[in-house]
Amino acid sequence: MNKSVDYELQDASVLLERVAANNEVLTQKGYTSAKLDALSSAFQEAKTKNTAQVKAVKLMNEKTIEQDLVFTSVLKSIVKIQKAAKSANGEDPVTKKKFKIGDTQPRSVKSLITWGEYFTSLLLEHDTVLLQNGLVQQDLADFNSMLTRLRAVDPSQESAKKLQVAATLSRDNSVKKLKDQVNRTRNFVKAAFSGNQEMLIQFQPLAKGRSGGSNGKSNGTPVSPGS
Repeated sequence: MNKSVDYELQDASVLLERVAANNEVLTQKGYTSAKLDALSSAFQEAKTKNTAQVKAVKLMNEKTIEQDLVFTSVLKSIVKIQKAAKSANGEDPVTKKKFKIGDTQPRSVKSLITWGEYFTSLLLEHDTVLLQNGLVQQDLADFNSMLTRLRAVDPSQESAKKLQVAATLSRDNSVKKLKDQVNRTRNFVKAAFSGNQEMLIQFQPLAKGRSGGSNGKSNGTPVSPGS
């Protein structure tokens, strides 16, 4: 989880506990159920959006790993085809040019797909010779299978990437709303209980960088109540 988001969620969770524990005195000072509902709703929304963002990142990472594996497999298949072509024709310049031997390998998925489609046509044209020079029928089947997977995984990975970006934006907006409600609640306490150090201390923010203790309590040194 993003450390900043983790902090904001923990901080808001502890704040809600303090509000619940001091509900009676807060109500007497004018802290309405509507204010509590706004804080609680913002907290639940941020938690939900954060969970969705974490899942979106996981999906994007999985799709990227899959894409990288398939990308590497297609490249290896092409190299194998090139070696078979060299086995059949040696250093013949025409063969080297036709099979792109010595050319810079593609670095993007789209350019590799273009190469793959070109080599598909070469396999149809030269399969007999290539099968006599190191390749077996399974090599041809594996190449076609990996190329098909690459075509499929590319848009899938792009879709997952867009989903992750959208989920992150939505999560960040919800955390911003949560921080606003948290600040409103703390400012209410500061206004209603000015000078009441015991009360103000209960509503201090968690010490950043030292949160995450048992029951969501801060393990760090409290900040100034007036901050």
